[in-house]
Amino acid sequence: MDTTSIDFPMPEMITRAKSVSQNTEIIMITEPGQDGGGYSDNPLDSFVYGYVETPVNINYVATLALKAIEKQRLAKSSAGGRKSLIERAASDDESALSLLLSTSVNSLNSAVMVTDTKHNIIYINNAHTRTFGYKPDELMGKKSDTLYPLDDPSGVSSKIYEALIMVGWEGERLALRKDGSAFPVYEKTSAIKDKDGRQIGVVSVTDDITARKRLQQALKESEERYRSFVETAKSAIIAVDGEGRIILFNPAAEKIFGYGKEEIMNKEFRCLFPERYKDIARAELGKGASSGFTNLKETTTEITGLTKSGEEFPAEVSFSTCRVEGRIILTAIIFD
Repeated sequence: MDTTSIDFPMPEMITRAKSVSQNTEIIMITEPGQDGGGYSDNPLDSFVYGYVETPVNINYVATLALKAIEKQRLAKSSAGGRKSLIERAASDDESALSLLLSTSVNSLNSAVMVTDTKHNIIYINNAHTRTFGYKPDELMGKKSDTLYPLDDPSGVSSKIYEALIMVGWEGERLALRKDGSAFPVYEKTSAIKDKDGRQIGVVSVTDDITARKRLQQALKESEERYRSFVETAKSAIIAVDGEGRIILFNPAAEKIFGYGKEEIMNKEFRCLFPERYKDIARAELGKGASSGFTNLKETTTEITGLTKSGEEFPAEVSFSTCRVEGRIILTAIIFD
């Protein structure tokens, strides 16, 4: 199979080459910023196999050329049988297996990077470009630490490759985009070994967890606001599970009823009321169960409370019933 290098002054030569042979694969060397891509409206994109920006990374050109040649070879070998790529891979066609693997990795939403034993980058997939902002020719041959800040607070930078020698590594760390912005990622790395068990490289699979971190922070802040509200409320706030046992008892409830939090937790809610009100919790929980509430449903009633010392006192109770992870939870706010 022939490969030819052509220095052309006019884009028309590309369309002419394709008109002569549709199987011709064209690798186009361009000025920076003129490389087409997913958001390009360049009409030549459909004719060009790959772009390389100047200054040229010869290793990346060689990689593209080899892939183009392999694509043509597979197309020619399958022209007669018309078997699909998966069918050829299933029949142990090594070229088809290689192309299927490459296609599968490029289809992943996770960023994939392969480095040699000296930590030089030799491969990245499409998701890696979307995640980090670098095009393949910008990273080929570069050290992998280009993608990570020197002051990574996770403290894993110096540990990763040491762990890889034995079992690999996975965890959270900071990464750097092309624009210099740092972002949190979850990375899994493994050693690549040859048939004799010698380590020949490292494969890294990375996911941007910025959205997950923001959600976790929002949930944490929400929990802190809720905890602050419950802890500082002047009214007693008590939560009861589906068995009628106390699972939350705030400081105001301790003050009103005279029980310490530790001694009242998991006790039956009815112990806080005289005998004549013993079924009040069951009744309210029953309402939630029978109606299948998923949102708060409130009722308010006047009852008599019972302190630890046996003293009765009048109180107004607002009941709310909801479902949390499929379980019915009754919340009682008691105004003394």
